[in-house]
Amino acid sequence: MSESFSEEPPRNKKKKPSMSPSFSLSSLPDEVALSCMALLSRSDHASLSRVSKRYRSLVASPELYKIRSQLGYSCFYVCLSIHGPYSTPRWFIISREKTVNRLMTPIPPCPSSHPLKGFSVVSLDCGIYVIGGSITRKREYFRSSDPPSSSVLLLDCRTHTWRQVPSMKVARCEAAAGVVDGKIYVFGGCGHNETYGEVFDPKTQTWTTLPPVPDSVKEYVPFKKTMVMGEKIYPVPFWNSPNLLYYSPNEGIWGRRMKDVDVSKIGTKSYCFSMAENVLYSCDDYGNMFWSEPEDSDWNKVEGLGALHNHFYKPLASFIWDTSPCDELLRTFGTNILIFWFKYNPKNTKVDIWCAEISFERLHDKGEIIGKIEWLQSVAGVKGHSSSHLEVLHSAYVNV
Repeated sequence: MSESFSEEPPRNKKKKPSMSPSFSLSSLPDEVALSCMALLSRSDHASLSRVSKRYRSLVASPELYKIRSQLGYSCFYVCLSIHGPYSTPRWFIISREKTVNRLMTPIPPCPSSHPLKGFSVVSLDCGIYVIGGSITRKREYFRSSDPPSSSVLLLDCRTHTWRQVPSMKVARCEAAAGVVDGKIYVFGGCGHNETYGEVFDPKTQTWTTLPPVPDSVKEYVPFKKTMVMGEKIYPVPFWNSPNLLYYSPNEGIWGRRMKDVDVSKIGTKSYCFSMAENVLYSCDDYGNMFWSEPEDSDWNKVEGLGALHNHFYKPLASFIWDTSPCDELLRTFGTNILIFWFKYNPKNTKVDIWCAEISFERLHDKGEIIGKIEWLQSVAGVKGHSSSHLEVLHSAYVNV
């Protein structure tokens, strides 16, 4: 890098301020450049990727997003069905950056091959995998007899582009899906097919059949969502089911959780479970949160969330839960929990989507967990839609 100097000016003239040498990321080692780029916005990343091949490679590097995750840069993706069960779903993003307005922002429309209902979703690295489901559009309402799909779509959350990845060995609808040690495990949703479970390795881009399921633990029921506890994958059925089925990838065995889950304390929406830092959380219809140890059957109330309860319980608020339950009411957001609820405004026929992020502090000496509302606001409003047509299908947390 060259520097130019001018002759010393006459004493009767003011000296011009000297300019420091220009700074360039290209002169820095990759490790230092990544640390600098992690502080930039995603729109800046898009601009940098067009400058050179090196910048494009750095922007696509998983290391960049690991650094951004450590700095608290992460996003939450929500998949909505807005025009009814047989309309193409739309994906939205909620940024976690404190300088950004936390409104739901739509990403580019998903491809026509995106399933409409019954698909499973997992997040891994910088992407979201949409697995199986049904793309039938002939009827107004979804039926379990609709033909399932074996296709798998990947949303690259760095560029918001979609691509097809290798299909499963078996077509599935309303299957369980979870991630353990960087691999995607999928099982169920295929009737009495012998290939009850399979695992996808993103590194080799291959699907491998899991060991057969013993008849004593096999279930032929649709699954609502999936939890990973203690490196075991637990599918949660559409209805409450004690002694949950699980698969342990490390042991390569199937089994059942032998302790019943007492849901009497957590209301009718007892399928709204989520995990954060190895603690199981749930929420009832009135904004009361409860917690439980993974291997325990007792539920305890999360203290300190009276404001959330007060915000839920308003006489003039008509919650969508009454007509179309929000299956993704509770969702892990890093070490915190996001809660979604909907309110219908009869004056302008508008449905407002509300969201709150809750952090937790555990008081081991008292055996309590204290909740704190980090933020609470309306993140979107949908006009001209009845509550029965609006539904949160899936959500996913991604470090980007």
